[in-house]
Amino acid sequence: MCDGFILPGGDTWYQLDEIVIDYAIKNDKPLLGICLGMQALSKVLSGEVSIAYDNTIKNNTFINHLEINKNYAHKVIIAKDSKLFSIIGKEKIMVNSRHSFHVPLLDNNYICAKSSDGLIEGVELKDKSFIIGIQWHPETIYDIDENSRNLFKSFLNHILKTSQKFH
Repeated sequence: MCDGFILPGGDTWYQLDEIVIDYAIKNDKPLLGICLGMQALSKVLSGEVSIAYDNTIKNNTFINHLEINKNYAHKVIIAKDSKLFSIIGKEKIMVNSRHSFHVPLLDNNYICAKSSDGLIEGVELKDKSFIIGIQWHPETIYDIDENSRNLFKSFLNHILKTSQKFH
């Protein structure tokens, strides 16, 4: 009954989050994972079968990824062959950051963005219309950040395309 899904940030994910991710992948429904939502998406993509098992690890790099009150905290490098790059149109962008844990490993086929310290900042499924996870919070800088607006516009456009197929 849903035309698309946003998995927001937070402190933990649940079995329901993994069910939603699995459903979106199997049915090619637009899904945008933000921060913890990206981590949950990455866990599902990793093939880990434990239910609601958080496989992230504590950040320990030269970039402070827990910059709660900053509009921009660090740079993210986006792969040129990614959907994320086609949406944003830039290889390097500045993002905000509010996470103290990160995804340690993932198949490189899913990774579409990293920070300069090597942490995974974006994941996507290239064979789906719009299943993208990002580690930053575009919703909090939407009004000042063109990249954030473009990301949400693309997500909403994919929802409209998908919903028109079925209605």
